Amino acid sequence: MLKNTLLFGLFLAMISCGGSGDAPATSQAEPVRIPDDFLTFYKEFHSDSSFQLAHISWPLRGEARIDSTSRGEIQWEKEQWKIHRRVDFEKGEYKQELQMVGDVIVVERIRTSMGNFGLERRFAKQSDGSWELIFYSDMHEIQ
Repeated sequence: MLKNTLLFGLFLAMISCGGSGDAPATSQAEPVRIPDDFLTFYKEFHSDSSFQLAHISWPLRGEARIDSTSRGEIQWEKEQWKIHRRVDFEKGEYKQELQMVGDVIVVERIRTSMGNFGLERRFAKQSDGSWELIFYSDMHEIQ
């Protein structure tokens, strides 16, 4: 219960914060430094499927397309999860934005370069120092 309350409070803080973080595609004048331990985690998260599954808060809260015209809240289940692989941002097909919220939340937004479509993931640092994916919104049109 305490974990859910803390995550909800952090979520509210995140919504009220603006700007972007330290990332290849950022335009912020003073980039926020993404912790080295997160960058190490991020690399392993995308290269080891067992590690990825072990570092997701199941059931994973998020948003997904419900039908061709609407989106809604969802809880992603481990059994239906499609492993996320590393995106090569150097090719220019996608742009990444990372944002720090306090010291414990990293928000990642990945957008297509050719249109207004993207996804969002939120990662949280746990009390034991490890990182977990705590929210995932699949590909959708960004207003």
